[in-house]
Amino acid sequence: MADLFVYGTLMTPAVMRAVIGRVPRSEPAELPGYRRHRLRGKVYPAVVPEPRATVAGRLYRDLTPAEIARLDRYEDAFYRRQPVTVRDAHGREQRAWCYVLPAQARQRLAARPWRQDAFERTALRGYLRGLRRRVPRP
Repeated sequence: MADLFVYGTLMTPAVMRAVIGRVPRSEPAELPGYRRHRLRGKVYPAVVPEPRATVAGRLYRDLTPAEIARLDRYEDAFYRRQPVTVRDAHGREQRAWCYVLPAQARQRLAARPWRQDAFERTALRGYLRGLRRRVPRP
């Protein structure tokens, strides 16, 4: 079983359910030392290391190896799943996986920030339709 820190579209329960077939137990968490950026031409973000920044997100608990494999297929090929240290809702440090944009892909970052509320309001419905076509049901 593995824990996964998410900071973008996967924070939306409907997206997680569409990708792995369920919404695992989760809690709010923070990823210190990273900043979230929108990606140019996309409705989803990426995180990159930035020492004085912190990213708010969710920590999903107890994902199975099969679910992690589905998430690996879901994420764009330019992300790298790597171990990070997050702070859980109680301020405790935890190790978890996170999909991070590698340094060689930083040119994909947009100047505008990414916001979950804006994503859910303006892009979620179409994103889920596209996701259902792209990702086979679990």
